[in-house]
Amino acid sequence: MQHWIPLSLRWRARRRQQGAGGGPAALRSTSARRLARRRRTSSHSGSSYNNSSDPSANSACVLVSRCETNALLPGLRDGPDDGIPGSLDDDRGSGTPSTSSQTELSTFTRRYLHHAIAGATAGAVVEALLFPIDTIKTRLQSGNFLPSVQSGRHDSSLKAAMDSHFARQKLFHRPLAGVTPAVLGAMPSSALFVGSYEPTKSALLNLVQRTGGDVDKWSSACHLGAAAFASCVSAIVRTPTEVLKQQGQMAVQGTPTFELCRDLVRKSGLRGLYQGGWSMLMRDIPFNVIEFVTYEQLRRSLKNLKSRPSDQPELTSKESALIGCMAGALTGALTCPLDMLKTRMMLNEMAGKAWWQAVREIVSKEGPAVFWSGIGPRVVWIGVGGSIFFATLDIMEKSLLAYTTQRENDASKKVRRKQNQQQQRVTLEV
Repeated sequence: MQHWIPLSLRWRARRRQQGAGGGPAALRSTSARRLARRRRTSSHSGSSYNNSSDPSANSACVLVSRCETNALLPGLRDGPDDGIPGSLDDDRGSGTPSTSSQTELSTFTRRYLHHAIAGATAGAVVEALLFPIDTIKTRLQSGNFLPSVQSGRHDSSLKAAMDSHFARQKLFHRPLAGVTPAVLGAMPSSALFVGSYEPTKSALLNLVQRTGGDVDKWSSACHLGAAAFASCVSAIVRTPTEVLKQQGQMAVQGTPTFELCRDLVRKSGLRGLYQGGWSMLMRDIPFNVIEFVTYEQLRRSLKNLKSRPSDQPELTSKESALIGCMAGALTGALTCPLDMLKTRMMLNEMAGKAWWQAVREIVSKEGPAVFWSGIGPRVVWIGVGGSIFFATLDIMEKSLLAYTTQRENDASKKVRRKQNQQQQRVTLEV
């Protein structure tokens, strides 16, 4: 047995020099592990290489063992840069398909969680801070909340509401009604949106780059597609949230959210939570497309300014807030008619009519100008909300990235320390 071990080590060393067998990392890891196991086995059984009765065999064993160990350990001494796994008990080599795929999956999951957490935080902050403005906007857009004036036509302008004492009292009564479903629903819906938007945007931009296309030319189309897809994904949670929120905003008495949900389900079933869902998508897809495409293009233009300091390649949170406010105010004004139609459909004021039938009825009874109801509060709400949303999103993503990087650095130091300890242990055993 003592003579067979050196021959085996010579054969392996010769195969390694000739490039036969598995990859270098796998050979180093496997051979070093087996060598260490044989040293431990022989030491536990009471027989070692130095206890051989044949001095020449002992010297040959020690010589070959040292040569083989020196051939196997450089990768362990060099650290993780050569691709050797952090543990001698790991049989996987560097660069294998399974390792790279697992690394990519881990990176994708981490990035998705970062975007989702940042989006949930930003959405909840905006809803909590600016909810009273949203309540005023919803009540101005409703056809049943304020009294009708001017020959039976509903005047839902803010000026007309302020001129009437009764309307003013109703408009500002219980401004936080419906805030609970709004804040609780904004977290998962915003997490779904941002968590879907960012990976989809990156995938589309990478696809354009791999196919040899011009990224600058196709960037707007990629942002458009990502925003549209994310709007459809987030609508799964956002639609029932909007229904409960606006039902609570229009309730004269303080009705708990649970009772609103229970009554709605009893009356219309689960479909009642998704009433006005198509009008919701008709508003959200153009809204998010305009807002995010505008934001991304302003962001790209600001980053490419020649006067921008070279040591600041990324935008600050203040710059993100500024362009977010501009993009939000513009989007809020352009999509006000779609938002007004969505409000009427979700409040069930159209009695189950299709959206085109609702548009025709509203125009015939109240005129086309009514579609711009609540545009003032909406522009303020979306403009300020866009500033807070994008600033909070930027702060959260940077904070999460810094935290994750610190964790990875600490883990890497721990792996290096473990490798050094294992290297010293193998060296002592040899």
